Amino acid sequence: MAVSALNGRLQEQLKLPVIIKSHRILLAGLHSHEAEVMKEWQKAFGIKSLNSAESSAQNVLAFLAQSGAKKLLIHFDLDVLNPAELYAGVGNSGKMSIAQIMEIIEALNAEYDIIGLTIAEHLPKLELQLKCLLENCH
Repeated sequence: MAVSALNGRLQEQLKLPVIIKSHRILLAGLHSHEAEVMKEWQKAFGIKSLNSAESSAQNVLAFLAQSGAKKLLIHFDLDVLNPAELYAGVGNSGKMSIAQIMEIIEALNAEYDIIGLTIAEHLPKLELQLKCLLENCH
């Protein structure tokens, strides 16, 4: 949804002052079922992606160099995280490590002006469990 908005696909609902063209958007860390679901959408709109294994600072920087980007917006979906390391995302099936993600963000920060960072897909698992406990869920 965030990428669709930034790419101008939701202009009727959201009037954003700037639209980011598809050739300047990269989806990093796609995995499993999510990658299959996104495949047709990506093809239709010409948006590139890297799977979890391909998502390295070097590959992301190479994409950005060819895209002509000068400033970056990062949309960090927590469901790319490996839940064995940190269970934080709704999807809960990611493959990327915290170290891998930090390496990418640090490399981007060293080379580009990051003008925005959003974090999505947060699953407050503990809060949900406590709510259920207090409501006597089974």
